[in-house]
Amino acid sequence: MKKKDTFIVIILGIITIAVIGFGFRYRQNKQAELMGTNSHSEINQSDNFDTRKNEQTEKKRANFLSAFDENRESNTVGDFLQYVNYAKGNSKIAFYGETADQETWTVNTVHQLKNENGLPELETHYLSTLDSEVLTERLSELTEINPDVVFFHTPMPLYNYISWTEDGPVEKDNITDIISTYAEIKHALPNSLVVLVTPFPQAADPESEEEESWHQVDIDALLVRAEEYAIPVFNLHNEMMEYVTLNEMAIADLYENEELADVSQEVAKDIFLNVIKTTKVDTSTA
Repeated sequence: MKKKDTFIVIILGIITIAVIGFGFRYRQNKQAELMGTNSHSEINQSDNFDTRKNEQTEKKRANFLSAFDENRESNTVGDFLQYVNYAKGNSKIAFYGETADQETWTVNTVHQLKNENGLPELETHYLSTLDSEVLTERLSELTEINPDVVFFHTPMPLYNYISWTEDGPVEKDNITDIISTYAEIKHALPNSLVVLVTPFPQAADPESEEEESWHQVDIDALLVRAEEYAIPVFNLHNEMMEYVTLNEMAIADLYENEELADVSQEVAKDIFLNVIKTTKVDTSTA
């Protein structure tokens, strides 16, 4: 091959390689542009999704607060807790009175309430007065906590109960004490919703087959007094008696070693959770 032909071949080879290199680089640049465009589009879509989600959450919050405010005289405690949570970002409850600290059914109720009502930050306190001489003994502790809702668990009410002693008959009536304790709690916590909670039925004789509550008259008397003072009540006593009657049980069957049996603990949780979600009370005082 002549030198001239060889030179032409070399030149053509260089041109070919240059064209291929240019095409490769052009394709890379185009791919980078497309990836940048797609990434920008994905970011915009993500931002738009977050914006829409926040707008929907804020709209839901505003609608709930508005609807709740329009009907403050008749709302559930569950809705009240949601109302407080929307307004403050968190909410607090306290179990106060004649109930054991962190009893199984109360703990399980709170756990389920958090999950079902979207209240993961719900703060819970337990202040039992079972070992106290008077119902108001731990009121100062309760005031320091300043809960949004107080569940005041009462002792079993006694109405015109006659106890016979060596000195003769002694009349016992603690309903006035229960009502006055409620008033003291409300006075100390004027912005809290305080709900009176009746105790579960107890058998007069653990060995008996009682199907009716020995304390029904006392419970009814307490409910009458509570209504007179417009006190919101969760009547767990009568709710549990409905369960006993429906299942043809004796009251003693609810207990094991003087405590609620495991099955009864679950029933108690379901009853309490249901009244929190369905029982309407006047929340305008809180």
